[in-house]
Amino acid sequence: MADREAGGVAWAGKAARPGRLLRGAPVSFERRARDPAFLAALAALALAIVAVVAATYSLRGGAEPVGPGATVVMLTAVGALVTAGALLRSRFAARRRAHEREAFFAESLARLQGPEGFARTLGTVLHDGRSFFRAGGVAVPLRERSSGRAWLWAVPAGAAPGTPAQAVELGAGAAEDWLFETDVEAWDAERVGPEWRIRTIDEAGRPSAEGSRIPREPLEKLARRLGARRLTMVGLGRGQDWRGRLVLVDARPEGPPEESLRFAQRLVRELGGVVQSRFLLGRLRSRIGAMERARVARELHDGTIQSLVGVEMEVDVLRRRADQAGLSLAGDLARVQGLLRSEVLELRDTMQRLKPIEIAPEQLVGFLDAAVARFERDTGIRAIFDCAVEDVDLPARVCREIGRIVQEALQNVRKHSDASNVLVRFGRASSGWRLVVDDDGQGFSFEGTLSHVELDAGRKGPYVIKERVRALGGDLTLVTSPGGGARLEILLPRESR
Repeated sequence: MADREAGGVAWAGKAARPGRLLRGAPVSFERRARDPAFLAALAALALAIVAVVAATYSLRGGAEPVGPGATVVMLTAVGALVTAGALLRSRFAARRRAHEREAFFAESLARLQGPEGFARTLGTVLHDGRSFFRAGGVAVPLRERSSGRAWLWAVPAGAAPGTPAQAVELGAGAAEDWLFETDVEAWDAERVGPEWRIRTIDEAGRPSAEGSRIPREPLEKLARRLGARRLTMVGLGRGQDWRGRLVLVDARPEGPPEESLRFAQRLVRELGGVVQSRFLLGRLRSRIGAMERARVARELHDGTIQSLVGVEMEVDVLRRRADQAGLSLAGDLARVQGLLRSEVLELRDTMQRLKPIEIAPEQLVGFLDAAVARFERDTGIRAIFDCAVEDVDLPARVCREIGRIVQEALQNVRKHSDASNVLVRFGRASSGWRLVVDDDGQGFSFEGTLSHVELDAGRKGPYVIKERVRALGGDLTLVTSPGGGARLEILLPRESR
């Protein structure tokens, strides 16, 4: 959409230098003559000149001033001069704002040149937009068409330029608040007393009378969520892989509201193309990485693991023969066999972590049940999965993280606990969801009931699980004693991040 050319930024083949945009290019008289504001200013100035002449000389052609009517004529002259000045000032202010907008695009596009990823590119656009519109906040809620999943992208308040945008996956309720349905292209809603004053423009940027098509109840709900008195929104991504909108909170732009709304619409269209291309590139890289990890996992399963299992079986045969012959070598072979079995289990854990997993809410219970059953089959440790729910209403990302937490917890039980039994329980809690992993192994080296904060302060407990729980906005409690087993209890809010 934009290419660097000789120190400038080009749109549609025409180079625009930032310095020239700030100063303004020469405008011909013919072009000015078609400007209504310029013509009105000329008319007012001409009227002022006529009024001054009429007030100075007699209308009869003499040199005597006009008597009693001179004051009226002079007031008319002053009014005409003030009108001409106001019109010219308004015109010059409009031109200045236009130059500043062009300079904004030139500088923003120049900053977006380079191999930056989607998050940093979007962060740059949001930071620049918030600064230019003097907004209290700016965000981009998006919904992916294929999966129905929704995210909210934003830059933290006070973040430095160049800070990557951060995403939070939205639950069903929050997604409806941010992405309520309306087919209006761009609109600005400002609270005036108990009512909302809404301005709308169509796809061509022309003012339209579509304010009645903005649903008031969702608008009011989102405004309360954000504590906002003014919301400016521009739709984006229509007809593409995702759909969303740019949301400006309590923006205070310079100039008429319709003019600012048209500029926000242009910001989405011109800079949105760069953001969209980085999004697609990032998703392509992610898919390629997932495919490569899946390939490595298959090779581990079909090659390395099968070979190690074969070697372990041969060692087992040799151990039995040595044991029958009464050879001292049998003990060494038993030790080698144990090491091989341990390596096979390690590789299987690695293979499971390499596999990309996508767990829909309706698949979570089945996934956990299968993971616990596979753990018992591979390790010989008695494992039970207890779940009293069938319907899970958590976002897909949270379901995926819960699956990873259970995999990590079971791996820790196998490697460190020396347990004979393990229980995995998942279900609803009063404030959300509860996940418990309880084993009868040797426990941790410390004793007591420790909260998430206490575990962090003492640098204790399973680090990976703590970080995953923290990323979900949940809380972890660890109950343990040396030789008395360990119980991990994880509480997740109803709308986890």
